[in-house]
Formats: sequence, C-alpha cells, structure tokens
Amino acid sequence: MSRDNHPRTVSYTALLLASAAVVASVYMLSAGSHADFTPYFGPLGPALAAAMVCVAGLAAFHVLQKHAGLSVCDAGASRQRFAIAAVLALPFMIAVTLADVFLRFGADINVGGWPALVFYPAMAYVAQLALHVVPLALVLLLFHAVFPAARRNWLTGIAIVLVSGLEAAFQVASLQSPLLTAYVATSLFFFGIVELSLYWRFDYVTMYVFRLVYYSYWHLIWGQVRLIWLL
Repeated sequence: MSRDNHPRTVSYTALLLASAAVVASVYMLSAGSHADFTPYFGPLGPALAAAMVCVAGLAAFHVLQKHAGLSVCDAGASRQRFAIAAVLALPFMIAVTLADVFLRFGADINVGGWPALVFYPAMAYVAQLALHVVPLALVLLLFHAVFPAARRNWLTGIAIVLVSGLEAAFQVASLQSPLLTAYVATSLFFFGIVELSLYWRFDYVTMYVFRLVYYSYWHLIWGQVRLIWLL
C-alpha cells in the first residue's frame, strides 16, 4: 500500500465505524422512545433514514476528496484547528442565547437527560451529511460537468455558498415568528458557511468539532438551563 493511500484508508474505516455507531444510537433512542425523530425523518424509520444518509455520506466523501481535495481527516493538520473551530462557534452561542432570551424558542427543541448525550453527537453527524456534505458533493459534480475547465477553488467556493442555505431553509419551515425566522435563516446560513469553510480549509473532523461544540452549549448546557429559567 502506498503512503498516499494509507491516510485515506484509515479515514474511510473510521467513517464506517462512526456511521455504524450513529445508526445504532438512533435505533436505540427511537426504540426506547427517548427522542422524537419525526421532525427530522418524517414517516421513514429513524434508523433506516440515518443508515441511508450515512451511505450517501460515504459516497459524498469520496466525491469531495476527488473533485475538491477535501479531506475527511488530515493527519498532518495542527491540533490548533480544533481551537479555531471552538472559537468560531462562540459568536453563534452568544447570538442564539440572546435570540432565546428575547424571541423565545419553543420548549420542545431540546432532548433532556442522558439521551441528549447520545442524541446530539449522532444528529450532528447525520445533519452534516444530509444538509451539507451530500448536497455539496452533488453540486460539485454538477459544476464539474457543466464547467469542466473552471478552476476547482472557484467552483468549491460557489458551491459552499449555495449549499449553506439548505439547513436554514429546512429549519425555518416550521417557525411562525417573523423575527425568529429572520434570525434562524441568517444565523444558519453563516453557520453553514463557517462549517463548510472549516471542511475546505482543514478537514471534516474539524467541521464536526465545530458543530459539536455549538450543540454542546446550545442543547446540553444552555438547553437545560432554559427549561428551568425561561420556560
């Protein structure tokens, strides 16, 4: 095995294990009725839907490695990238706290208790694949087919901007307050740009750390406080 291929093999082995763990976690939580997955997967069974997303994600990672040079895990990257991801999450933590205090999100947006420790890492992985990684791969495949002579960096940058609006569109569909809708749409659009830029600049692991840091605050720390203090 060549030296260049070794990191890629390790990455995909880790992805297979991570995907299996995520599907098992979703199945466990849904079978025990510890979390409501209906807002995310609709009529599909949560475990089946998560498995489908993970399979599509594995294919998308390959496409992004090939067409954009995006790495799943760059073994040569500095550990400082995780600190950068955490610092970049801070403005979103502050903004969502202020939005919750003054605009008030609903009471049912958090999973409480010990299931939250399993639910949010799993859903962070599924959400990133479904709303960012897979769409980015599809858009780049289209771009490379239509503009084969264009510079790769230009195509990747444009694709990131386009894909960053998907999560915003998904989340605002159920909101009633115009002010809350405006905040969520704006926040999630820039959240997506930062997230995908971390993937582009460093690797997918850094992108995942960014979302996990944000989720840890919003859903685990503040998420538990808000249920007592605000609601």
